[in-house]
Amino acid sequence: MRAASEPTNGSPEFGTRNLIGHVTGTSVQAGTVHGGVHVHIASAVPPVPAKPSRRGLPRRIDLVGRDAELESGVVMLTDPDQRHVLFVHGTPGVGKTAFAVALGWSVADRFADGCVFVEVSERGDLVADLLSALAPGERLPGERDQRIAALSALASRLDVLVVLDNVRDEDSLGEVLALGGRLAVLCTSRNRLTGLGDQDVSFLELDSLPVGDSSRLAVSIAERLTPQQSVELAEVCGGLPIALCVASARINRTASLDVDRYLKDLAHPDHGLEELRAGARSVERIIEYSHRELTSGQTALFATLGMLPTRP
Repeated sequence: MRAASEPTNGSPEFGTRNLIGHVTGTSVQAGTVHGGVHVHIASAVPPVPAKPSRRGLPRRIDLVGRDAELESGVVMLTDPDQRHVLFVHGTPGVGKTAFAVALGWSVADRFADGCVFVEVSERGDLVADLLSALAPGERLPGERDQRIAALSALASRLDVLVVLDNVRDEDSLGEVLALGGRLAVLCTSRNRLTGLGDQDVSFLELDSLPVGDSSRLAVSIAERLTPQQSVELAEVCGGLPIALCVASARINRTASLDVDRYLKDLAHPDHGLEELRAGARSVERIIEYSHRELTSGQTALFATLGMLPTRP
């Protein structure tokens, strides 16, 4: 602490101001104190920062189509007579994440403690990820058993929806499904996760969009598409939302693009996939990922089918 007697306005008759700080040795005040004494004390305890809030859902997405699936999903996640665990699966690029986010927003007001979104890492620890999402800013317990106990305690008192995006297999979910409590879980996966068939959970499969919805999705992105062009694009893309979005975005941002010629290029069996790339979004990458997941027998069959002639 520093102690000092300072005259105000150069004269002691106007009062004395004492400054108090950290003491590093003997403190002595000499002389007579005249006038008022003003004491200024520096706080030794810093303010406690506010705890970070839980990470909620990504921004709201306006889906095109999927009305029936959304209605079913709402029932599965809110029906008081069934366990609120729902698995959404489907082929890569079919729009599982967008659907899960839209479904989460549809039921968000049913959960008093809100919603959290967790992107499941391939080599991550799902229990640790969930703890960090549900109790941000808290230090994770060191031992595995302690983490599970902490997560179980949270699950028992929180009325929250947890969205787990891109779950790879059943093993990563075993500990989470065993928690019980009030936790509602919405998962997306490229795999069917048939090993969970004996669990008290619900499944919802997403298929490609029908031509009508595919056409509406394309026009919502590229308004210059004619009705005929939008239908042709829907058919060329097979109703796959990621393909429709990539192709429509390219048409929208490239005013000089000849749409009819582009649609013919998309339909070409040899290089059509090359036209469906947009930065990190690529239909070809999705196919490559799916190919890596095939068994050796499935890989051989896929290669054989690729050698067959295609229709002109």
